[in-house]
Parts: sequence; structure tokens; C-alpha cells
Amino acid sequence: MQDKKTFCLAALLAVSLFCAPFASGSDIPAPPEDITAESALLFDPDTGQVLFEKNTRERRPIASVTKIMTALLALEQGDLASVATVNASAFFDILPDASDADLEEGEELTLLDLLYCVLLPSACEASNVVAEHISGDVASFVAAMNARALEIGCYDTNFANTHGLPHDDAYSTAADVALIVLEAMRNPLLMEICGTAEYELPASNKKERPRVIRSTNALIRKDRENYYYENATGMKTGSTRASGLCLAATAELDGERLVAVVLGIARESDSLMTRSFIEARELLMWGFDVLALQEPEPSVEPSPSPSPSPSPSPSPSPSLLQSPSPEPDGYTGEGETQNAPPPGEAPPPDDFDGAKRLVAAGITVLAGSGSLVLLSLLRKGGRRL
Repeated sequence: MQDKKTFCLAALLAVSLFCAPFASGSDIPAPPEDITAESALLFDPDTGQVLFEKNTRERRPIASVTKIMTALLALEQGDLASVATVNASAFFDILPDASDADLEEGEELTLLDLLYCVLLPSACEASNVVAEHISGDVASFVAAMNARALEIGCYDTNFANTHGLPHDDAYSTAADVALIVLEAMRNPLLMEICGTAEYELPASNKKERPRVIRSTNALIRKDRENYYYENATGMKTGSTRASGLCLAATAELDGERLVAVVLGIARESDSLMTRSFIEARELLMWGFDVLALQEPEPSVEPSPSPSPSPSPSPSPSPSLLQSPSPEPDGYTGEGETQNAPPPGEAPPPDDFDGAKRLVAAGITVLAGSGSLVLLSLLRKGGRRL
């Protein structure tokens, strides 16, 4: 049976949006005006509160953001101390200019070291080595990636490889990436790895000396001072000509956590993905400013008298983040099937137990740069998911 929390994560991004209380007389800061990402999403992973959205259900390539799912699946299914061998087949679909960790055929590394290669320098060949080590071959691992995505409610996602290099049948959305990030945040080791700025790979049977690998995520690297963000905690970059610049970024400030997803930013000549860092950082900083203005939940003193019956909760309704119903047979028209439930099996229902925690308090919709800024799904104080 699918984890109830997984249903909760998907539903929190699909139910109607309600406005949380703000301090009396407070001015809600205007959202960033220069968000050029084709798709963007900013939300609180602990309450489901959506602060900013733009084209969140538009399918597009996500490049190496794909590797979040690669790493998540490996952590769930693999033995971190097991030793994997780099086979020649791991290089079969790697383009000449793809990011790598300079692994050699026949080289032996632990699964843990390979995951650092996948998430820090975004090594494409390491992603395939992980896949072969876990599932025996890349195709089987990719099938497992798609099954896992479907399990957490990603109905607008299809993985065609382990690394996110261009493929006609590879796509996702900002909303689906959000669900994958939420699932990844439950894994402490994944968060530790993706929050590491640099890591020393030990010597191997092919490398006489240790070598240092560094994260492509400038938000967590102090040496990238123009883009470093002290509250950033990790996650993953992506960039191809087809996808543009992509980034899923997590951050924490004063006990509050936020996730920003930006996809499809025009690539820059220096190819250092600078614009994605700037836009994600602007969204995160603005989001924390907004959260700081919300009134905290009033404390309730214990009472010996019985508590009154709770008021009926509002019924969830479709929102901008709700995934459209997949085609009945999941056929994409290209000989591949998208992530859709098996024939005759409906997707998860919109109403769920967690929806009973919703408190209707109005709705605030602010327009900015052609986007919708959606403030507050839940009152503050919602439990962590």
C-alpha cells in the first residue's frame, strides 16, 4: 500500500489554496519581477504552502535534475558499502560534452562514492554505473525510476535515462519535480550528499591518489561568492541546450524550510548556470520575507472541559498544480508509455485525510511578471510531512 504521506504530499500541491493570516498592517513584499524561468515554483515543504507558481504543469526537459531520482532510488535499494565496477556499457549514451567524474572502465568504487559523483559534479557516467550496479542494466533501472515517480504522484513525468541528457521521451514539470524533491528531503543521507560543497574520492584501483570533486550548485559553495546563499541546504542543478538552465534548491532559515524549482532559463555564454542560481535565490529570499510576516498560531492553554467538535473542513478542489488526468492507456504516441496508472486504475483521489487540517481563511492572488503568486495553503504550524 502506498505511504499515506506520499498521498499527502501530492494532495497538498493539488488542493484549493487558502490564505494564511498575516500580521496586522503588514505589507506583503512584491515578488521578484525578473523571474525568466519558463516554469517556477516556490513552496513550504512542511505545510504545503505555495508562494509562487508559473507554468507548473508545463512538460519540459529537466536535464540533470533527473539525478535526484537516480540517487533516491539507489539509496532506497542499494548497499552503500557495496563495490561497483565501471563497465564500458556505462558510457554508451554519454555525449562528449556531458559532465563526468573522470571514471575509467574497470574502476571500482563504493556505491556511496558513486552517489557523491552523481550529485556533486553531476557525473553522467556515474549515474549509469549506479543503474547497472543496482538493477543489472540501465533500462531496468530507468523503468524503476518511472515506477517510483508514479508512486509519489508524478503523472507528468517520464524518465528515459539515468542522467537527464537530451531524449525525446524525457520530460517532467515543476510540480512533479517538487514532489520528487519532497520525497528526497525525507532521506537524510541524500540531503547530506547534495548539501556537500566538495568531497574527496579515495584512491581506487585505477587512480593512485584521492581526488576532490565539487558541487555544481553554486548556492552552497562559498567560493562562488556571487551566487552563494548562506541558507541554502542543497539539491540539484541541470543544464542542456534543450532544457535551458534548471535548478531545484532547498533552503532553511530560523526553522522554516523552502523549496524553489526553476526550469527553462535561457542559457548564458559562460555556461556556469549563473542565472538559475540568481532566480532561485531571489525566490527563496523573498519567500522567507513573506513567511516572516505571517502571524504565528496562537498558543492554546489546556482546558479541563471537552474540546468542541471540529468544524467541517472545506472540500479540496482542483488547482493550478493538479496533474491533468493521464490518457487511459498512457500512450504518448511515440512508442513509449508515460507515467500513468495501469488500465482501469484511477489516480489517487483529490480528497485525503490531511485535507481535514486545512483552514479556510480567504485567498490572496497577486499578479507579477505574468505569474500568479499564491499565498498560503495552510495556517502555520502544520506538522512536518
